[in-house]
Formats: sequence, C-alpha cells, structure tokens
Amino acid sequence: MAIERSFDGELFSEVGQVKGRGTTLIPFTYSFVDYSASEGVNYYRLRQVDFDKSIQYSKVIAINAPGSNDIFAFPNPAKDKITLQYDYSKGAGNIQLYDALGRRINASIAGYAGNYEVKLPEGLAKGTYWLKVERGGQVQTVPVVKE
Repeated sequence: MAIERSFDGELFSEVGQVKGRGTTLIPFTYSFVDYSASEGVNYYRLRQVDFDKSIQYSKVIAINAPGSNDIFAFPNPAKDKITLQYDYSKGAGNIQLYDALGRRINASIAGYAGNYEVKLPEGLAKGTYWLKVERGGQVQTVPVVKE
C-alpha cells in the first residue's frame, strides 16, 4: 500500500509504503511516520493496488503538523558526522536518527546543552535520513543527507 500526501487535499504524491496483508477479512492497523511533513495541515490517503491492477483509495484525513524547526544540522550533506544545535531553553532533547522507512538507526550521539555530535554508523548507505528531537512535549525532525 502506498501512503500519499497532499498540501491542498487534491493533488497527491507518494511519500512512503507499507506492506499489505493480502486478502483478509481480519482488520489490521498500519502505521507510518512522515518525517518530511510541512508545517500546518497535510492531507493523507492510502492507495491500494489489487491483484487485478484495480486501484482503491482510502478516505482522506487531515493532520496538523507542529510549528517550525529551530534545530540546525550541519554539514548537510554529511560524510560521517553531523553537528546538531538547538535552543536549549526549551529543554533537554531526546535525539534519534531514522531512515526513510521510519526505522531507528543506531548512531553515536554525544554532547551537551543543545550542542551535539551525531556520528553516522560505518557502512550507512547514502541517502536521506531524519534526526528526530523530542523536547518540551514537542517532536521536531530535520532531514539530513548522507553522501
């Protein structure tokens, strides 16, 4: 199944996929985290392609994404490490790195008071990843590119 997002509720594009469960009468819950959502209202729907190639869409839902980031990650693109800085007055943060499928990547994170160094794991493939910072009851994400 494809997850599609729109900023206007009409023109959709694919932002991810989840593996379907095949033909079943048993209800199943899927989950997906869109780390590239824009601030404000984002619209989402599922697109399912059946074995006979017919396409079905779910109902459209609207999600209000939190405010703007005050988090800075550099260099971006990065080779082996990223410096992450943010305003510490909003509180300490829990920092995690995720891949495009929402899987957590084990990265070495060290630092203090809003100034951290994120060492990317050896052998990490080139691509886009997301640093997720939870602080003060809010979650903010910053895309980073591994070159």
